[in-house]
Amino acid sequence: MLCASRACLQAHGTPRSLDALQEHDCIEHDCIRYRFVFTGRVESWALRQPGGDSSPRIPETFVFNNSEAVTHAARAGFGIAQFEELRIRPELDAGTLRPFLREHSLERGALWLVWPQARRTPPKVKALGDFLARLVEESEAGAC
Repeated sequence: MLCASRACLQAHGTPRSLDALQEHDCIEHDCIRYRFVFTGRVESWALRQPGGDSSPRIPETFVFNNSEAVTHAARAGFGIAQFEELRIRPELDAGTLRPFLREHSLERGALWLVWPQARRTPPKVKALGDFLARLVEESEAGAC
Protein backbone atom coordinates (compact mmCIF):
# COMPACT_ATOMS: atom_id res chain seq x y z
CA MET A 1 0.00 0.00 0.00
CA LEU A 2 1.16 3.52 -0.75
CA CYS A 3 1.58 5.69 2.36
CA ALA A 4 2.90 9.05 3.40
CA SER A 5 2.89 11.16 6.53
CA ARG A 6 0.02 13.53 7.21
CA ALA A 7 2.41 16.50 6.90
CA CYS A 8 3.64 15.32 3.49
CA LEU A 9 0.10 14.89 2.16
CA GLN A 10 -0.98 18.26 3.57
CA ALA A 11 2.01 20.01 2.01
CA HIS A 12 1.77 18.38 -1.44
CA GLY A 13 -1.78 17.09 -1.64
CA THR A 14 -2.96 13.51 -1.77
CA PRO A 15 -2.48 11.93 -5.20
CA ARG A 16 -5.85 10.91 -6.63
CA SER A 17 -4.50 8.56 -9.31
CA LEU A 18 -1.37 6.72 -10.42
CA ASP A 19 -1.26 9.12 -13.37
CA ALA A 20 -0.92 12.00 -10.90
CA LEU A 21 2.29 10.42 -9.61
CA GLN A 22 3.60 9.70 -13.11
CA GLU A 23 2.66 13.04 -14.66
CA HIS A 24 4.62 14.99 -12.10
CA ASP A 25 7.57 12.56 -12.10
CA CYS A 26 7.29 12.73 -8.35
CA ILE A 27 8.23 16.41 -8.39
CA GLU A 28 5.19 17.20 -6.28
CA HIS A 29 5.51 13.93 -4.40
CA ASP A 30 8.94 12.58 -3.53
CA CYS A 31 9.02 8.80 -3.81
CA ILE A 32 11.02 6.61 -1.44
CA ARG A 33 12.25 3.18 -2.50
CA TYR A 34 14.24 0.26 -1.12
CA ARG A 35 17.49 -0.94 -2.77
CA PHE A 36 18.39 -4.61 -2.32
CA VAL A 37 21.77 -4.80 -0.59
CA PHE A 38 23.33 -7.66 -2.53
CA THR A 39 21.94 -7.01 -6.01
CA GLY A 40 21.79 -3.22 -5.94
CA ARG A 41 18.39 -3.45 -7.65
CA VAL A 42 15.84 -0.83 -6.65
CA GLU A 43 12.56 -2.44 -5.67
CA SER A 44 9.76 -1.51 -8.02
CA TRP A 45 6.35 -0.72 -6.63
CA ALA A 46 3.81 -3.49 -7.12
CA LEU A 47 0.61 -1.69 -8.02
CA ARG A 48 -2.59 -2.94 -9.57
CA GLN A 49 -3.98 -0.98 -12.50
CA PRO A 50 -7.43 -1.19 -14.09
CA GLY A 51 -7.45 -3.75 -16.89
CA GLY A 52 -4.52 -5.63 -15.38
CA ASP A 53 -1.89 -3.44 -17.01
CA SER A 54 1.61 -3.70 -15.57
CA SER A 55 2.70 -1.41 -12.77
CA PRO A 56 3.66 2.07 -13.92
CA ARG A 57 7.26 3.21 -13.61
CA ILE A 58 7.28 5.92 -10.98
CA PRO A 59 10.71 7.51 -10.45
CA GLU A 60 12.23 7.57 -6.98
CA THR A 61 13.73 10.56 -5.23
CA PHE A 62 15.20 8.74 -2.23
CA VAL A 63 16.62 5.21 -2.17
CA PHE A 64 17.61 3.37 1.01
CA ASN A 65 19.09 -0.10 1.49
CA ASN A 66 17.41 -0.50 4.87
CA SER A 67 13.67 -1.03 5.23
CA GLU A 68 13.61 0.73 8.61
CA ALA A 69 15.16 3.79 6.94
CA VAL A 70 12.35 3.75 4.35
CA THR A 71 9.81 3.69 7.19
CA HIS A 72 11.55 6.49 9.10
CA ALA A 73 11.85 8.64 5.95
CA ALA A 74 8.15 8.25 5.15
CA ARG A 75 7.16 8.93 8.76
CA ALA A 76 9.38 12.06 8.78
CA GLY A 77 7.60 13.43 5.71
CA PHE A 78 10.29 12.82 3.08
CA GLY A 79 7.73 11.41 0.66
CA ILE A 80 5.63 8.45 -0.44
CA ALA A 81 6.63 4.82 0.08
CA GLN A 82 5.03 1.45 -0.53
CA PHE A 83 4.71 -0.97 2.36
CA GLU A 84 3.15 -4.28 3.25
CA GLU A 85 0.29 -3.48 5.60
CA LEU A 86 1.51 -5.90 8.26
CA ARG A 87 4.88 -4.14 8.41
CA ILE A 88 3.49 -0.71 9.22
CA ARG A 89 0.36 -1.61 11.19
CA PRO A 90 1.59 0.37 14.27
CA GLU A 91 2.14 3.51 12.13
CA LEU A 92 -1.29 3.13 10.53
CA ASP A 93 -2.96 2.64 13.92
CA ALA A 94 -1.15 5.69 15.33
CA GLY A 95 -1.94 7.78 12.24
CA THR A 96 1.73 8.60 11.58
CA LEU A 97 1.41 7.10 8.09
CA ARG A 98 -1.70 7.50 5.98
CA PRO A 99 -2.61 5.15 3.13
CA PHE A 100 -4.02 6.37 -0.18
CA LEU A 101 -4.86 4.92 -3.61
CA ARG A 102 -5.73 1.69 -1.84
CA GLU A 103 -7.60 0.50 -4.91
CA HIS A 104 -4.19 0.12 -6.57
CA SER A 105 -2.65 -1.90 -3.72
CA LEU A 106 -2.10 -5.61 -4.12
CA GLU A 107 -5.18 -7.59 -3.26
CA ARG A 108 -5.67 -8.66 0.32
CA GLY A 109 -4.45 -12.16 0.76
CA ALA A 110 -1.25 -11.58 -1.16
CA LEU A 111 1.36 -13.84 0.35
CA TRP A 112 4.69 -12.50 1.57
CA LEU A 113 7.47 -14.73 2.82
CA VAL A 114 9.97 -12.76 4.89
CA TRP A 115 13.24 -14.07 6.34
CA PRO A 116 16.45 -12.56 7.73
CA GLN A 117 18.94 -11.34 5.17
CA ALA A 118 21.51 -13.94 4.10
CA ARG A 119 23.94 -14.26 1.20
CA ARG A 120 22.15 -17.44 0.14
CA THR A 121 18.59 -18.38 0.81
CA PRO A 122 18.62 -21.29 3.28
CA PRO A 123 17.40 -24.53 1.60
CA LYS A 124 14.54 -24.96 4.07
CA VAL A 125 13.31 -21.42 3.41
CA LYS A 126 13.55 -22.03 -0.35
CA ALA A 127 11.60 -25.29 0.03
CA LEU A 128 8.91 -23.51 2.06
CA GLY A 129 8.69 -20.73 -0.53
CA ASP A 130 8.37 -23.25 -3.36
CA PHE A 131 5.70 -25.17 -1.44
CA LEU A 132 3.68 -22.02 -0.71
CA ALA A 133 3.95 -20.87 -4.33
CA ARG A 134 2.58 -24.23 -5.53
CA LEU A 135 -0.18 -24.07 -2.93
CA VAL A 136 -1.22 -20.59 -4.08
CA GLU A 137 -1.14 -21.64 -7.75
CA GLU A 138 -3.30 -24.68 -6.99
CA SER A 139 -5.69 -22.56 -4.95
CA GLU A 140 -6.04 -20.02 -7.76
CA ALA A 141 -6.64 -22.87 -10.23
CA GLY A 142 -9.42 -24.19 -7.97
CA ALA A 143 -7.63 -27.38 -6.99
CA CYS A 144 -7.83 -26.68 -3.24
